[in-house]
Amino acid sequence: MALPFSPFERLQVSEESLIDADRWQRVHAYHRTRQNTYFQALNHPGIVHGLGVTPIEAPEAISEAYRDGRWLQVKPGLAIDQDGNPIVVPQAMPVRIASEPHADVPMTVYLTLTYVDPDDLKEENNRFVTETFRINECQLPPAPHDIELCRLVLTGAVPKLQAAPELFATTTNTVDLRHRTYAGSQRRHPVAIGLLPSIDATVDDHSRRLALGLNSLVQSLPGLYPQLHVHGGNVRLRGSAEVSDLGPEPPTMFFLTGQQAQALTAPATHALKRYVDGGGTIALEVAIADTPLEKLMFLAERLQQAMAQLDPINGFPEHSLAMPLAVAERDRWRSPLAEEYQDVDMQLKEQIQQSLHTFNPLMELLNVQLQPWVGLGPTHPLRREPFVFDALPYIKSYPIQVLQGPGLVIILGQLSDAWQRSTHRPQRRESLRTAQEFGINLLHYAWQRQRLFELQQPLPEAE
Repeated sequence: MALPFSPFERLQVSEESLIDADRWQRVHAYHRTRQNTYFQALNHPGIVHGLGVTPIEAPEAISEAYRDGRWLQVKPGLAIDQDGNPIVVPQAMPVRIASEPHADVPMTVYLTLTYVDPDDLKEENNRFVTETFRINECQLPPAPHDIELCRLVLTGAVPKLQAAPELFATTTNTVDLRHRTYAGSQRRHPVAIGLLPSIDATVDDHSRRLALGLNSLVQSLPGLYPQLHVHGGNVRLRGSAEVSDLGPEPPTMFFLTGQQAQALTAPATHALKRYVDGGGTIALEVAIADTPLEKLMFLAERLQQAMAQLDPINGFPEHSLAMPLAVAERDRWRSPLAEEYQDVDMQLKEQIQQSLHTFNPLMELLNVQLQPWVGLGPTHPLRREPFVFDALPYIKSYPIQVLQGPGLVIILGQLSDAWQRSTHRPQRRESLRTAQEFGINLLHYAWQRQRLFELQQPLPEAE
């Protein structure tokens, strides 16, 4: 969003003012700039109404050579581009798709709409000019100032275009309307997610599943928390499996698996330190499946559930006839359960420290003091923004463990698996939604940290 950062200037009118062409143009430019600035600040571009696309027969005036089944009709409608310019298509427009795919090689074609300023057309001797538009056909994704109308995957020597028989699936030579964007309120919190690619999917399956989970989390944002949006709509993969330089625009949150963190080289570790010192946040997800830590976490959860059943509020009514017997039973079981839980909890804390020990080079360089989830105050952003959390999400039959320090969040347990639909064991909707909401809290925390860091940085000195 390119907003003007210089004060607005407007014509000061008095009785003696003389109006010439230059001043009149500046008066109009003032109002246009204010209108466009208002739109850019509070809204995002897209289609407002109409602008459907449908295959048609060639218009009657078209010669026989071009009656080849490649004609589309863009219906009337309204859109607004990223600069706040309204694009009005007043009547149906026929368009012929001219792109020709190579033999047996599918070609993706985009049909887009672009605002055309009449001042750029250099029309003369017209008292009034019409703001118009241009319909483009291109083989590259739409530019920021373009509005996508549809896309097509062309195959065959002479593709015949038709309406999509299945509206939510891609088929060749059919109109695909699924990727259109619609104008609406501005999503205020832009974030970028960084992730290392898998070195070898057969060895490091965790990073592949993490990428799938993150993309599922991104897809949930419009419905759960539309104020937060991801640049480009997907996760940004690094070009290589090494962290050496995160570039001039580093991600808001950088995800690592435990295996990747253990394999970091010294230059990569120093690059991550610069990233954290510059306001970035690392999310380190550690797989614990089939480890002693997982067994202890499962056992601790079962003991907590058993002790909760001894609570009168959870176990039975306060004024039950069986209350005297229940009280005796509670007293008999409470003490051994509490002692066993304390023993398991102590082992769990020791096992967590052993698990974290493998990441000591990174944590020592970052110089962070990790706080467990129970040590985070009730107002900590991870606990309450934008979703309120008292207990952590569950994976399998136990809650994950989270430790947090400045610029570093360590997640013990594959939370990312719970962000996506499981093909092996379907998740309950509450479990899926809880995990996604906590994932959104992670991204929101990273966004806040990066924003607050940037706001307090000094301006660069003028050359």
